Parts: sequence; C-alpha cells; structure tokens
Amino acid sequence: MRSNISLGIRKFRKSYKKFNITPFMRNNRGLFLKRFDSINMGLSALMVFGVVISLIDSIFGRGVIYNTTQYIYLLFFINALPALLKNFSLQTFFLILAVCGIYLFSILIRTNSVVFDEAQRTILLWCMPGFLLASCVTDFEKLFKWLRLSSIIILLITIMQLFFVFSSAGFFYSQELGYSVLPCLALFYLSFEYDRKFYYLVPVIISFIVILASGSRGPLLSGILAIVLCYVSHFGLSKKIMILGVLVITCSFLFANYIVDLLTSVLSYFGNLNFSTRTIELLLSGNIADDDERTKLRSIAINYILNHPFYGTGVVNDRVIIAQSMGSAGINVYGSYCHNFILEIMMQFGMLPGGIILVLFVKKIINMLRSRKVFIVKIGVFTISVGLFPLLVSRSWITYPEFYLLMGIIISSLNLSKKHGVYKN
Repeated sequence: MRSNISLGIRKFRKSYKKFNITPFMRNNRGLFLKRFDSINMGLSALMVFGVVISLIDSIFGRGVIYNTTQYIYLLFFINALPALLKNFSLQTFFLILAVCGIYLFSILIRTNSVVFDEAQRTILLWCMPGFLLASCVTDFEKLFKWLRLSSIIILLITIMQLFFVFSSAGFFYSQELGYSVLPCLALFYLSFEYDRKFYYLVPVIISFIVILASGSRGPLLSGILAIVLCYVSHFGLSKKIMILGVLVITCSFLFANYIVDLLTSVLSYFGNLNFSTRTIELLLSGNIADDDERTKLRSIAINYILNHPFYGTGVVNDRVIIAQSMGSAGINVYGSYCHNFILEIMMQFGMLPGGIILVLFVKKIINMLRSRKVFIVKIGVFTISVGLFPLLVSRSWITYPEFYLLMGIIISSLNLSKKHGVYKN
C-alpha cells in the first residue's frame, strides 16, 4: 500500500514538473538558477545593478566595494550562457564582428589611448553582455513583466539616493539620477495605455518628480518623448492625436499663469528639501533650451562632417578631435562628444556612410514597431525610450548599455518575425 502511495506521489511530482516547466523555460533555464528565465533575469539584473553601483559611487566612491559590485552582476550573465548558446543567431555574430572590427580599426588610428581604455572597460563589462542577452530574447511578454518589476526596484533605490544622499549634501544637478527612473516611466505609462488602470500612473508621476528633482534637462525631454511615443504606438498617427497636440499647446498658453504659479510652488518646495531646482529655474526663466557648451560641441561636429563626407574619425577618436578644438585636455577628453546620436554617427563614419547606417537603423526600428505582437511593440517602445532618446541630447552610443539593449531587441524581434511571421504588411 505504501509503495503504491509513494509511486503515485513520484508520478505526480514528475507530471507537475513537466507542467510547471514549459518548453520555453527548458530552453532558457539558467546554469545554476534553473527555475528562472535566465535571459530575462539577466537583463533585469543588468538594469538594477546599473543603479546600485551609482548609489555605491555616491556613498563610498569608486573604491573596492564599487569595483566588486560591478562584477557581481556578471554572475547573472554567466547563468544565462546555456540559453545564449541555444538562441545565438548569425545576426548577433555579424553585428559583434562589425563592432569589433570598427573598434579595432579605430584603435589603430588613435591619438589618445586613455579614452579608449575607459571606453573599452564599459563596453566589455556592461554593453556587450547586455547586447548578447537582449539579442537572444524569446519571450517578450515575460521580459516586459521582468523589466517592470526591476523598474520598481530601481525607482525605490533612486528615491533613497535622492533623499538620503543628494539632498543631504546638496547638489546642482545629476543626469544619472534623472535617467535612472526613465525605464519606470516608460514601462508603466505603456502599461497604462494598454490596460487603462490608473494606478499605473503613480510610478509615472513619481518618476517625473524625481526627474525634475535631478535638475537635468535631458531626462525631462527623454521622458516627454517616451510618453509621446507610447501614445502614438498605441493609437497611431491620426487626426485625433494631431488635434490633441494642438489642444495641449493651446491650453499651455491659456493657462500659462497657473503653470508658472505651480512651478514657483514646486521650486520653493524643492528648495526646502534641498533638491536641485535647476530645471524649474530654467523653465521659469525661459532658458530651458539654451546650452552654449553643447552648441559649440555640435558646431565642431557639423564642420567636421561637412569637410569629411566619405570617411570619419572612427569611434572614440571624435572625442579627441572635439576636445582639441575646445581647448580641453586630460580627463575632459572623455566627455567631449557632440551629445547627439545623429551627428556622432556621421562624424565617426563620414556623412555618406553614416547616413546609410542611420537609414538602416531607422528602418529596423520601424519594422519592430510594426509587429503584430503587442509585447514586441511594447518592448520596442521601451528600448527606444531608454536606449535612443537619451542619445539625442546627452549620452554617447559607444558606452551607453541601453543602446546595446535596443540593438539586441531589434535582432531578437527580427529573429522572431522570421520564425513566426509577426510583422504587418
């Protein structure tokens, strides 16, 4: 009797395991965390650890704890290696080969090895693992849920950093702080557009408050563009949307006095909390779009592009040329890029080759957004919001992990479309 019962229990356990672990999960099981989707978990860990090391940097500086924590997240990448090998594609291989070739060629013609060493570390440690994980995604719906959970964790860490680190010491502004909540803003506004549950707007509003408190204009513009893209991706470009845009602009003029009063109250409140008031002050003064430093950077880039239509500087070398034109040296060289993705690509590759690269890039993005699968569109909008919009005003694609995340998602969505034909005609 006991043997029959134990046999029945064993059969039940086997059948439960078969039911619980789907074929998808078998393909994406981790090396040592076998009960989880290793690829999606790896991407989530990459995003969370990016904010964690920023917190560590602000508290302890770039010492032993900072350097150790940077490598801990690689355990999640190592855990995903079996799934990466199963889902690895030729598109991923050829793109990695192209990036490595361009980078190696750029090293051969370099005039400053320090900036290459700094860029190389970020690329190998953060960018390429994120790209490999993103290029092997097989379930976009599960990825959306993983990312939404990790974005809440990121939001909580960022709020803690704002109140207990920055506000206690006082700070002028922080791009890192503002951009860290952009994933939460995009993911939860997407959830609101598709599900119409108003509690999804709470993280969105909190994210905007943090962005304003960061004092940086780039995250604010990226957040607004993310909202617009989320709305357009769901409803499409129609007359109603254009009319809505006109109404918003008209109302902003009609209620300008109330908006100014509101911003003045927020300015006073932020000042009392010791938050950055830079963005609000620029909005109230009407100088939000003024930036003489970046205007000079872009002017140098445009002049170089016009004089070099067929070839460019190579990656990273553009920073050295811009720095020399600006009269900068030493550590300032690393930050001397033109702060505009389009100009950066055309300066590095030449006007015509760079133009072709940009056209192909935009075409792939449009194809991804034309998918019949809702969650491919959602993830596409999310990765554009966090991986492309910041490049238009602040970041550089070379060392920006979220851009590599976008490139990987483009490849994985392309692979899925070839298997299942999920793009619209």
